[in-house]
Amino acid sequence: MVERARYDVIVIADSDIAVERDYLDTVSAPLTDPQVGVVTCLYVAQGVGGFWPCVGALFINEWFAPSVRVAPAAGSRRFDFGATLALRRATLERIGGFDALKNCLADDYWLAEHVRALGLQTVLSRVVVATDVIEPTFSLLWQRETRWLRTIRSLNPAGFAFLFVTFTTPWLLAGAELTDMLAFHAHCAVHGAMRRASWAHVLARLAARAAVARSRIRGARDVARRARAGRDSRATIRTTWRRAQRDGSDGDFGWALAHAALFLPPTISACTSA
Repeated sequence: MVERARYDVIVIADSDIAVERDYLDTVSAPLTDPQVGVVTCLYVAQGVGGFWPCVGALFINEWFAPSVRVAPAAGSRRFDFGATLALRRATLERIGGFDALKNCLADDYWLAEHVRALGLQTVLSRVVVATDVIEPTFSLLWQRETRWLRTIRSLNPAGFAFLFVTFTTPWLLAGAELTDMLAFHAHCAVHGAMRRASWAHVLARLAARAAVARSRIRGARDVARRARAGRDSRATIRTTWRRAQRDGSDGDFGWALAHAALFLPPTISACTSA
């Protein structure tokens, strides 16, 4: 067929793709640069005929297409797709024509690889073509996808090993699990901080009550010393004691006065209890 081609640019495409009107002009434009050897196109899919074709289309659109976008961003130029391969006739002749590819698995890949071996670049066109997924059953779809992945593994083992980067579902599950773990640890940290703050509050209250009790004990001791020294009358002591009992209704001052009674003489103690 190539012998019948009349022009210097040859475009090879799968028979089941759909293209726009400016397809040939846009795809062949990068070949005006002598450093460009081959131009290829990304493709998207639509399912035809039921549920499993739609699943196959989803696999292409949500996994394959993003992985292709990741490759150029990472600096790789070792990609090419049978949906479209455009090159100059002279370039095809330099690699030995189609005869050099007749016994190769994934001939589209090897065509571009031979061109790259000449020192020429591969360009991913801005054109995106469309294809159909028609496998009606899970079994047929599984066979196609596994055959495709095995081909990738045979051509590029290192790239195949890192395909997991483009599988979004495991990353989503891992992210959800990580979020739950972080939320749990944050909850534990907040709960622990609240418990520590609660204990600190209790200790602070105990310390305050102890300080008040110590102050009142000092006051009660002063009453006892004054009584022993005979500075206050019995009526004054009785009034002071009852005021202390009234003011110490919370328990602290009562305890303080009971402690201070140890320092009072028996006559004064009898007076305060009257």
